[in-house]
Amino acid sequence: PAFTVPQESEALEVLCRAAEDVGAPLTACTLDHLGAACELPAWLSPPHQQLNAAMAVAMIRSLSSRGLLQCTVRVCIDSIASAWWPARFERLSPAALKGGRLLLDVAHNEPSIESLVKSVADQFPANPKAVIFGANRDKDAASMVAKLTSLQPLLKLCVAVAADH
Repeated sequence: PAFTVPQESEALEVLCRAAEDVGAPLTACTLDHLGAACELPAWLSPPHQQLNAAMAVAMIRSLSSRGLLQCTVRVCIDSIASAWWPARFERLSPAALKGGRLLLDVAHNEPSIESLVKSVADQFPANPKAVIFGANRDKDAASMVAKLTSLQPLLKLCVAVAADH
């Protein structure tokens, strides 16, 4: 089987063709795949990360239903609740910020920047923001920085750097 989260129509068409080419049924995962009992850690609060977690659960359930993995729903839920992925909507409160908060996220392309901007605006609507942004030279950094500037008027600083790797 193959799994995906909701996609733009063009990307979904490609995924459907690829799954069909190898004879794999394609499951489009939704938040329903998480189940009501699943408590997510803070870094999984953005909707796109919740969908990623839902896809992981769907994959585990698929493996388990075919006898390829022994995993109860409780173990799956507990594993997600205890998971940690550095720099994915990671909230820090370093002493040097004197009560301020630092949010780390490694958004690295236009769709992930769009998701990050939406999540930041939704979860921190009244907080002033400063952004340090880095991108590889093969990315459209100007377009991504333009998306970041949509955090105005609360965006107080945006620093962009490019890397050769």
